[in-house]
Amino acid sequence: MIPQDCFFTSDDGLKLYYQTYGDKKSAKRKILCLPGLTRNSKDFRNFAFRRANEFDDYLICPDMRGRGRSDYDTEPLNYAVPREVADIIKILDTEELSEMLIVATSRGGFQAGLLSGTRPDLVKGVVLNDIGVKAPLEALEKISAIFRLSAERFKEISELKSFLRRFDAYKNENYSPEEERDFINANYYKKDGVLSRNFDAEGLQIAYEASMSALRLAPEAVTSGRVDFSALFFGLIERPVLLLRGENSDLCTAEIAEVTLKILCQSELAVIPGRGHAPLLTEAESIAAIDNFLARFG
Repeated sequence: MIPQDCFFTSDDGLKLYYQTYGDKKSAKRKILCLPGLTRNSKDFRNFAFRRANEFDDYLICPDMRGRGRSDYDTEPLNYAVPREVADIIKILDTEELSEMLIVATSRGGFQAGLLSGTRPDLVKGVVLNDIGVKAPLEALEKISAIFRLSAERFKEISELKSFLRRFDAYKNENYSPEEERDFINANYYKKDGVLSRNFDAEGLQIAYEASMSALRLAPEAVTSGRVDFSALFFGLIERPVLLLRGENSDLCTAEIAEVTLKILCQSELAVIPGRGHAPLLTEAESIAAIDNFLARFG
């Protein structure tokens, strides 16, 4: 099975990329894989290969605008969940798909929730990977470190690894040597002898800081240090949902997972030992939980 490289043009003229795995015509399930804020389709490579080969599923893994092989947007404020959901709908229209299962990591969970609310006919069920209906403001502030990190340039992978290991979020993932290699290959590229991050660092930083300026003033953020994202998840209230939570996650804490399970009526939880934000979906616990969940749909 060879993944297929696909491109389409967004409504505002950007050339955007996605990759497909499996045979659409014979697939038992069609699964849309949505990556996190700065991540890309390569995060789902191992997951998608396995599901296509072992379960005859058809998977679509996009690079959202400004990430991976997709065009960067000259207007940074277009790096917003509603704009990204419009791009996702364009992919599904291009693929002529009428309903999907979704596996969504972090920010991808916001996209999945908004997509389900906007087009409930498209979404059958969702795996939320380490994202809940609320988030600690402190954890969201730490994400700004991603953009400070992306300003750094390294000539050698050993230098990059030493730098990454200074960050708590990175250490909390407890990557094996092979997982660390895959993470670096997915999120960095080498050009002119220098390793750089594989996303529009400047544009995404502007967009993220603009959203954080508003979130810091939200009533719950001021009173309890948490941000309420539940409005984005209303479309999932009565949808089957599997919530994966990294045991060491500071974004989807045990408390937030509990709140999420109460709000999303058909949700269930799987805690992935030894992981932070976010599980890789290749852990034995992730595989077992996702396989059991997806087996309900055929």
